Amino acid sequence: MRLYAPRSQRSVITFDLDGLSEEIATLEQEISAPDLWDDRAHATEVTRRLERARSLLERYRALQEELEEIEILYQMAIESDDQAELAALDSRAAAFESEIRAFNIELMFSDQYDLSDCYLSINAGAGGTDSQDWAQMLLRMYGRYCERAGFKATLLEVSPGEEAGIRSATLEIKGRYAYGKLKGEKGVHRLVRLPGSAAPRWRSRDAMPTENLKGRRGYTASFASPRSTPPTAATPRSPR
Repeated sequence: MRLYAPRSQRSVITFDLDGLSEEIATLEQEISAPDLWDDRAHATEVTRRLERARSLLERYRALQEELEEIEILYQMAIESDDQAELAALDSRAAAFESEIRAFNIELMFSDQYDLSDCYLSINAGAGGTDSQDWAQMLLRMYGRYCERAGFKATLLEVSPGEEAGIRSATLEIKGRYAYGKLKGEKGVHRLVRLPGSAAPRWRSRDAMPTENLKGRRGYTASFASPRSTPPTAATPRSPR
């Protein structure tokens, strides 16, 4: 089944609705088995898959209802030549198209912890004050990204730099697909100065699985300088 953004062919969802419904029915039958939790790992995986499948189906149906409503209102506005309503529907259709793009991204998430909350740590690399100043810029950028993505970001700890910026900081990020959207933040953040300026500044980052004290599995997105020893991972959040 396909769901198109109104008045546009650029955003489209190709969705196996029947297959998803069958998967939900199968998982619901499996999760009702009395001996399911004899194998905790398998039970956790079944629960995760059912939660994701139900979430996708709910999102798809909500988008379908929104599309149908927009199309009905659009036809009514055309027939009555209501220009104000048409202008309002254009904005609504643009927002709907953004929702379709976001949903298409969610369809790509399939890893076990993609739905989970996460911790994100930033550590200044070599470069002294410039490096610490760049680390603070990164912290602000990630905070603003979380606001736009609808995540709740809480600053758990921050270590100020000697003159400016920060040495390190850790954010707790809560929201749907927080880990899935942030797990790719690994490698090196580099900020290279223009010719004639001081030395380059950089960050490296990596995402790793960790265990908290209760033995529940989670993830921490960790950032470390290129030549430092591996960072100590923050206590992870349990997968929801």
